[in-house]
Amino acid sequence: MGLFGNGRVVGLEFDEGAIRGVEITKKGTVLTVSAYSQVAVAKEAIREGLLFDQGAIVEALEELWVKGKFRSKEIVIGVSNQGVIIRFALFPKVTPNRLDNLVRLQAQEHLPVPMDTVFLDYDVIGTKSDGEREMLEVLLVAGRKEMLESFLQVLTAARLKPKEIEVLPLTLLRFLKKGDAEKVVAVIDIAQGLSNMVIADSMKPRMARMMPTGMDAAERLVAATREEGIGVMEDSFDNELLANNIQATIGFYQSHKEARPVEKILLSGIGSQVAGLAESLESRLHLPVKQINPVEYLELKLNSGPGMDFIKYGLAACLACRGWE
Repeated sequence: MGLFGNGRVVGLEFDEGAIRGVEITKKGTVLTVSAYSQVAVAKEAIREGLLFDQGAIVEALEELWVKGKFRSKEIVIGVSNQGVIIRFALFPKVTPNRLDNLVRLQAQEHLPVPMDTVFLDYDVIGTKSDGEREMLEVLLVAGRKEMLESFLQVLTAARLKPKEIEVLPLTLLRFLKKGDAEKVVAVIDIAQGLSNMVIADSMKPRMARMMPTGMDAAERLVAATREEGIGVMEDSFDNELLANNIQATIGFYQSHKEARPVEKILLSGIGSQVAGLAESLESRLHLPVKQINPVEYLELKLNSGPGMDFIKYGLAACLACRGWE
C-alpha cells in the first residue's frame, strides 16, 4: 500500500479463550482506530498458538465481524507456536541480486526441519566481521506449511482476505520509539495463554521467543509478591514462572559475547493489566518495567477516548499497522 493510501485493515490476535480484532484506517499519514472488539472462543479451540477446532473459530470470527462492525475483510494475522522457527545466522556478504539464492541455499544449515516442509522468510539486520571478511547478519523465520495452512483454511472459511502473516514476537518491535534508538529493550506481550518476547538492540531484533506462560502466571507472581509484603513466604516455582522465564531469556541473550545489557522492559497485552505486575517484575529483575499504551506507542488516533480499555488490543493493533507499511 502506498504512503498516502486510504482504506481499512484489520489485525487479528488468536488467544486462548478469545479472538481480538482492531480495524485501522489511514488518511494521509494518520492512522485511526475505526473499530475494535473481542469475542470468546472455547479455550480448547486455540491452545499454545495452534488451532484445534476450526469450526468454532470460524463461528467466532463471523461473530467478531458483526460485534465489532468491521467494514474491511482484509486482515493481518500473527503466529507464534511450535511451528514457527526463528534463527539468527551469518552469511557471506554478497551483492543484493545474489542474496536470495544464497540464503535459500544455505538456510537448511540453520534450521532443524527440512526446507520443503516450511515457508521461509528472512531479513538482513546488520553486518559484522568474522575476523577475515564482512558477514551479513540475517534473521531467518520459517513457518511449518501444515500450521500456516490451518490458519489460511479458517480465514478462507470466514471469507477473510489475509494480506500478511507475521511472527508475533517480531511484531512487538513496532512498540519501540525513537527514544529507544540506542538502547537495549525487551518487549513482552502477555496474553491469556502465552507470552511473546523480543529483545532489540538499537531497534534491531537480537532475540525472539514464545513463552508458555500467560495471564495466570502474571496473577500468581503478583499474589506471591503481595504475600511476601505481609511476611508470608511460600516457596513455589510456579509462582515465579513468568519472572524466571523472562530472566532466563535475558540471561541467555546477555551470555553472548557482544551483547549489551538490557536497559528496560515494556509490557503489553491483557496480562499487562494485572495490577502490580510491573512492580513485581521490577523487584525481581532489577530493571525498569513500563506498561505500553498502544495508542501512544503506535501513534494512533482513537476516537472513543484515552484508550485504557484498548491496552489489551496492542498486539492486534500492531498487526493492523503492518497492513499499512
